Amino acid sequence: MAQVSIDTNSITLRRIQVRDPLANTTIPSSFILISDGGGAAYWSSISTILPISTFNSVSANDGNVLNADIGFNTLNISSTGIQGLFNTYIDPVARTLMLSNAAIGIQVAESSCTTVASAFASAPPLPTNFTFVSGRSTLKFLGVGDIQLSTVSDQRAVFMSISSFTSAGYMALSGEVLARKQYINSTFSTNYGYASFISSLSTSSGGPGGWNWNSFYGSNVPLSTAELYPNYTTGDLYFSTVTFTMSSFVRYVNPNLTTKMFLEVYPSYMFQRSLLGSQGNNYTLIKPISTFIQYTSPTTNITSRLPESHCEMNMTSQQSNTWTSNYFDTPFKLEINTTTVQNNYAIDGGSGYYTLYHRIVGGMAELISDGYCAYLIGRSGFSNQTPTYDNRTPGRNGVYLHIYNQAAPF
Repeated sequence: MAQVSIDTNSITLRRIQVRDPLANTTIPSSFILISDGGGAAYWSSISTILPISTFNSVSANDGNVLNADIGFNTLNISSTGIQGLFNTYIDPVARTLMLSNAAIGIQVAESSCTTVASAFASAPPLPTNFTFVSGRSTLKFLGVGDIQLSTVSDQRAVFMSISSFTSAGYMALSGEVLARKQYINSTFSTNYGYASFISSLSTSSGGPGGWNWNSFYGSNVPLSTAELYPNYTTGDLYFSTVTFTMSSFVRYVNPNLTTKMFLEVYPSYMFQRSLLGSQGNNYTLIKPISTFIQYTSPTTNITSRLPESHCEMNMTSQQSNTWTSNYFDTPFKLEINTTTVQNNYAIDGGSGYYTLYHRIVGGMAELISDGYCAYLIGRSGFSNQTPTYDNRTPGRNGVYLHIYNQAAPF
């Protein structure tokens, strides 16, 4: 075939026949004439120079069809239909349109209601009494056939109630709660929204908030005497062990119903040896221990004793050699008047603190001069000039605070 070149400004054709210059084959109908940028042209698909869409419309489940935008060839995606339930975004690395479901947020009312009622559901507490949780929330509903969820028709509210406790269910729930709360050693239950529980008090190195330990494991803690060595008229000894505040517990005290509160202690106190007395009724090594609770108010700077929080016990001492220890490990429980707790909290808030004190009646020996350079033992007791003791009570689970609220029919 002869090749002829024509250079002209205008050409009019009625019909043109096009074939591949190399294979002399028909060019596909989808090809177009494309400039190569150097003055020549060639037949090829537009996809070789421009990205093209593989679809021109989108069909939805409702039957509507969205055609591609002719002007911009852009498909617009919106997630504004139901606020907070659907999200879209472009992943530039994967060059992918990402669609995702958003986690539903939950508002949990911190206040409670006595019964499941539409009035409470339609008029819930103010927003300040809500806790908002969303995403992978730590909110968990625990229960073994005991916790029930109730709803009110046409209201966006869920009520959680504890219907009953079977033996198996109670024990299982106790284990569930204990596994998730480090300092809880019993089962939570609620009466009119007020919890009843037993909580262990954490330890510290003295002062408000734990055991009064002045060294590792409470070794060589001083005992206080009201008299000077060696003339001990009464010989009474005083020492304190547990100090705590009510800031974490006063909210569980129901002002309208009867709330009972107790401090339970499992002590393990080691003392020095006692010397046996030699006169009349003093010929014994049994020492009474009086235990009581005092409250210290930083506002009024007054320390007062709780009259109902008191008990009397005995410690059996022994005398064999210098290294013999006298110990006291009798568990006891003291009741705390919740009205007193509320009154103190109204004055001092969480800054006031309670301290557990002990008094060993006649704990120090009475030393009677023999007229020379020695002493005779009148009243039995410790004879050290600076008496001390060791607090061997376990640092954890040594003292508990019980709170019980009055039960009422649901």
